[in-house]
Amino acid sequence: MHSKRAQPIQWLTFRLEAGEYALGIRDVIEVLSMVALAPMPQAQPWLAGMLNLRGRVMPVIDLRRRLGLTPRPYGLDTPIIVVRQADRPVGLIVDEAVEVLTLSEQALAAPDALAGPDHAVRAIARLDDRLIMLLDLDRICAGAPAAVPAAAGAEA
Repeated sequence: MHSKRAQPIQWLTFRLEAGEYALGIRDVIEVLSMVALAPMPQAQPWLAGMLNLRGRVMPVIDLRRRLGLTPRPYGLDTPIIVVRQADRPVGLIVDEAVEVLTLSEQALAAPDALAGPDHAVRAIARLDDRLIMLLDLDRICAGAPAAVPAAAGAEA
């Protein structure tokens, strides 16, 4: 009789300031270099703007601002991680995309209760001497405008 073991999960890791964070690789579409963003009037301060990627308009979130970290200017080499959240694409600006890691369930721990119920970290991974914050994509994207479908016409 075979025991059912949990399959390891792959994560895309990235840096924000001195911290390491990760998103499930199944949610990642691609990683781009910074491009021109169209500002969105009266948007949340963490919404960097809108991006037209191959005919699909999507919101782009400055992850530093979204997580309450100190903002920093973007450069041409600043990465945008394009993710799929609730069947829509969303861009996330990070400091550096690092690597794809495979982590077992044993490497993951729930965040401490002192962090409160409404934080963006869904789990913490321990890997050697590293702590990697695994982010909850739904919480990060909550409040971001809906992407505009590619077929959206000029009806107004």
